[in-house]
Amino acid sequence: MMLVQEWLQRHGPFDVVVDGANIARVVNQLRRISPSKKLPLVVLHKNRVTGGPAQHPNNIKLLEGWKNAGALYATPVGSNDDCIDIRSIKV
Repeated sequence: MMLVQEWLQRHGPFDVVVDGANIARVVNQLRRISPSKKLPLVVLHKNRVTGGPAQHPNNIKLLEGWKNAGALYATPVGSNDDCIDIRSIKV
C-alpha cells in the first residue's frame, strides 16, 4: 500500500474518486460539479488500462488524457481497488 500512498501524495488531493470499467461517461460530469473543477481520480485495475478494450483507439486517447492529468491510478496486480478508493479520500 505504500506505493499507493506515495502516488496519492504526488497527485492528490481529489474531490471525487471513481472506479469501475464503465466510467468514461461520468468523469466529465463529475469534473463539472467538482468544487475545484479537477478531474476525479479514476481507479482501474491494471488489466483495464492495458488490455482488451483499453487498446481501442478512442480508449487509448481517453486513458492517456487521464494519465497525463495525473487522474488515473492503475491498481497493481492483486490489489483491491476498493481499498485504494477509501484511502485516497483521506489524502
